Amino acid sequence: ELLTPKSIVAHCVHLKDSEIELLKKTNAKIAHCPLSNLAMKSGYCPIRLLDSKGIKIGLGTDVSGGISPSMLSSVRHCLFNSIFFSGSIPPKGDQFLELQEAFYYATLGGSYVIGMQDKLGNFEVGKYFDALVIDPTVAGSPFDVFERDSLFGIFEKFLMLGDDRNIVQIYVNGKEVHL
Repeated sequence: ELLTPKSIVAHCVHLKDSEIELLKKTNAKIAHCPLSNLAMKSGYCPIRLLDSKGIKIGLGTDVSGGISPSMLSSVRHCLFNSIFFSGSIPPKGDQFLELQEAFYYATLGGSYVIGMQDKLGNFEVGKYFDALVIDPTVAGSPFDVFERDSLFGIFEKFLMLGDDRNIVQIYVNGKEVHL
């Protein structure tokens, strides 16, 4: 069988209803690569629809077809693509994704796609400590932080405007990694 619970299918921009049902039936997963899909002018993966069918989705970067290996770029383009392809500007209802959803696909969603949701994807006790330590006020930061900014507001600024200058530490499986 080509599709199994271990299958990861990329892009999924031209799915027929029967193919969506097959993905669901086989418990195959999807790597959504929004930047690549846009750069190659190939289409849009209807992740809201696929997610509503119970299909597991994670964000990917697909550098061979995209223009950036950055997961931050994938989060941003995931949001922008969902707005653009919603068919309604400004978007109405729940046609487009929220920041929290795109972040989920980049983290815990991705861990489900690779079958490691019990080991990574969030900070639950017993999981690997894979984390970035972010300093939103580092010298040269691409965004400003103001006293009135909420924690979520700062988080949103980092996801939408931040870059490697804001990343001050990287941990993989509890060990600090120096690049």
